[in-house]
Amino acid sequence: MSDDKITVFGLADRAGWEAATAGPDAMPSHDWAYAAGLAVAGIEPQLAVVEADGARMILPFFERRWNDTTDIATLPGLSGAVIPSDGAAPLSLWRDYAAERGWVCGYLQISVTTTMPAVAPPDRVQAHNALYVFDLTDWDIHHSLGHNMRKTYRRATRDGVAFTTDQSRLAAAFPALHVEAMARAGEGPVFPVEVLSHWAKAANVVFIGGELDGEIVVAGMCRKHGPMIEGHLAGSTEAGRGLHAWMFLESAQWFAQQGALSYNIGGYGRPGDGLHLMKSRLGAIEHPLRSLCQIYRPDLFSELCRDAGADPQARYFPPYRAGSV
Repeated sequence: MSDDKITVFGLADRAGWEAATAGPDAMPSHDWAYAAGLAVAGIEPQLAVVEADGARMILPFFERRWNDTTDIATLPGLSGAVIPSDGAAPLSLWRDYAAERGWVCGYLQISVTTTMPAVAPPDRVQAHNALYVFDLTDWDIHHSLGHNMRKTYRRATRDGVAFTTDQSRLAAAFPALHVEAMARAGEGPVFPVEVLSHWAKAANVVFIGGELDGEIVVAGMCRKHGPMIEGHLAGSTEAGRGLHAWMFLESAQWFAQQGALSYNIGGYGRPGDGLHLMKSRLGAIEHPLRSLCQIYRPDLFSELCRDAGADPQARYFPPYRAGSV
């Protein structure tokens, strides 16, 4: 159709990016400030808006180099790409565009709000991990939790932990809390501290947390867009390490009072790990974390897999990058 088009925004076009993600079909981590924070970590974010046959797809992505070739992936985060249920035409238009650009393939995380249209080989949709989302229109702390989780919640309150949304104090405390929590897990921070400090200044960032004896011991960094909330990162001191579930529950109540309708608290590392077990008991709805795997240049894709000794049908996508993880 004559009005079919693809518009790609870079960070330099802040006004265009913000206008493209201002509507109700965008997600919290689609905003310009989030992408600008990722740029501090060395990623070069782009935003594609693909319009075809009256359907609109929003795709935040970045290009990745591999052996003199380029593939693409959605920006890291919870939002992913928003693909409408009637989005076969935008997907087809994007595929043609990507092939013309010479990209080998694309790994596109799909938004939890997306009802995927059918895709044809070699494209495939695969699920891995899960995300937990509070439906705040139908969730209540007194009726949505099991007995043990209600006891955990009440115990923290009895111990004197107080919920706080003091944005200045939480913003100042959060980077160190996140670094400390990741160090206890034997890992570095998910993003450099410079990125966290950049995000802390964004207008759509909301901090939540808990304090004990006047000290902030647990905190979370969230992002909002309209009635949607995403719980992006969290951190705690040693004294607060057992309070993450309590914080999610307190913040779910608070966000509901502020008019939010959904609250995505993310997923976990491995099935059955502590984070998985904790989030599965909060009364949130489990959604599969899905990705659309597209191959734009089958010839180069096969060659790269062959050179890497990788099975082209492997679940890890793209298979030729598996050895670099």
